[in-house]
Amino acid sequence: ADTIVAMGSAPALLVADAKPWMRITTDGGRSWRRPFKLPMNHFASLSGHGSFVRRQDGMWLAALSAASSDGWRRRALLYGSWDGADWNFLSWITPPVFDDEMDAPHTGTPRFWAHRYFYPRPICLRDSRILVSVRSQRDPTGALWTEIFESQDHGRTFHFLSRVNDWGAPGDLLELADGRIVCVYGYRLKPYGIRGRVSRDGGRTWGDEFILRDDGGSWDLGYPRVLELEPNRLLAVYYMNRADDPVQANGGVRHIAATEFSLPSDTAKGFSP
Repeated sequence: ADTIVAMGSAPALLVADAKPWMRITTDGGRSWRRPFKLPMNHFASLSGHGSFVRRQDGMWLAALSAASSDGWRRRALLYGSWDGADWNFLSWITPPVFDDEMDAPHTGTPRFWAHRYFYPRPICLRDSRILVSVRSQRDPTGALWTEIFESQDHGRTFHFLSRVNDWGAPGDLLELADGRIVCVYGYRLKPYGIRGRVSRDGGRTWGDEFILRDDGGSWDLGYPRVLELEPNRLLAVYYMNRADDPVQANGGVRHIAATEFSLPSDTAKGFSP
């Protein structure tokens, strides 16, 4: 519980020459080990997103995004480590992407382009399955969604399991004490905000969408993390801007916000803030 992992990429995330770094604390953030680089394993570009889980046998798993040498194609993958120091490629989470013949010629920057399968976030379920949410998009300012991939062999192979929503990503996953799985995500279409859905069958299907916030001032919000404070009492933390902010900066000042909420025990529909 006192181990925290910080991870990023230099010079930036998802650029053509991105290289991942990691830094670990084992005393709840009071002191930190020196940052170190992860091995590239012959990838042209590799980005870390701070998404980690520990397998039931003790192996640490880190979910990363690879990009092609020109930065235009992305794919999600796992690295593994037994000791938190020696990391290596373990498996692909998503299939290769070959559908860019449907796209217009590449212009501008890959940052605002259509991409499949990046920003992976894994969880290890009590039944030993591993689920990973991944972000896909046609337009990061609105048309993006969350898909779920599943591994039944401890992260060595994955297959597509479900699509969580119509729009909204990246989605953060949590297995509740009662076995349900909740996915919370930023919603970048009007009304901008934070939303979620609940699965009662291990991530195979998803219930009705609930709304935690719909007062965002622009699309530039989201990236939530969700945890269970006590049985059926949840906390979602995310970055946000408010339409009613007296200081308008393209939709309000960006800030870190949080919402506590509960889900009804007999249905996935609705919530109690």
